[in-house]
Amino acid sequence: MGKEFLKVSELLDRIRDCLPRAVKLAETGFRSAGVRYANESDFVSGDGAAYYGGRWNPPGMKAVYMSLDPFTATKESYQEFAKFGFKDNIKPRVLAGARLKLRR
Repeated sequence: MGKEFLKVSELLDRIRDCLPRAVKLAETGFRSAGVRYANESDFVSGDGAAYYGGRWNPPGMKAVYMSLDPFTATKESYQEFAKFGFKDNIKPRVLAGARLKLRR
């Protein structure tokens, strides 16, 4: 296992420890996706994150990255471009909101 996976595993353990403090959430979540994946079946599937892995999930674990405001969702979606110096070659993205109803 790589260092990143161990960090994610540790993070998941810490989140699990917080479960007793979890609350319901009924908000709009915002997500920025590439045009190719901005469709009803891909937008919140978590398949891309499961295939490639993400910043907070290892490959094989589905995850949907969202924000509670559109500005953070947009900024997050472009952070990898800036990190690797692709500031002038940014591809179009779609920003959309989804109604979230989480029990805990």
